[in-house]
Amino acid sequence: MTTTPTVDATNAELVAAFEQRVGRGDGCWLWLGNVSPEGYGRFTYKRRTIQAHRVAYQLANGHMPPSDGAIDHLCRNRQCVNPAHLEAVSRGENVRRGLVGQPKPWLVKSHCHRGHPYDEANTSTSADGTKRRCKACHAINERTRKTKEAA
Repeated sequence: MTTTPTVDATNAELVAAFEQRVGRGDGCWLWLGNVSPEGYGRFTYKRRTIQAHRVAYQLANGHMPPSDGAIDHLCRNRQCVNPAHLEAVSRGENVRRGLVGQPKPWLVKSHCHRGHPYDEANTSTSADGTKRRCKACHAINERTRKTKEAA
């Protein structure tokens, strides 16, 4: 399991770099910097990239949730970095609170980035149903990895 690096809330340069990418409003504070394909803000500081909402949580609370925890966006807006909209919860609770019944943008795609179809024969799904993988691309990646290991 990967852990999120901690940020130094006393580092004025880091805090200023973060704050200049935050669009404050009455409700959600939108992340104006880089955004991942999944819609989460990404904050990069001195070659280290951390999800922006995790930085916001840590700056506001002085700590990160336990390594088996998650930060839930109570507003359901993944770009939001308003600490009042963020709550530390277990990963299971975060999944339960997810957008149940809402369309998942990644499920709308009919083909992977290499053009292979997401059909029953070419698609595998994670145990929790939140991720899918192109079997053809996975086979290509495995062959490439094994070739590199053999070299």
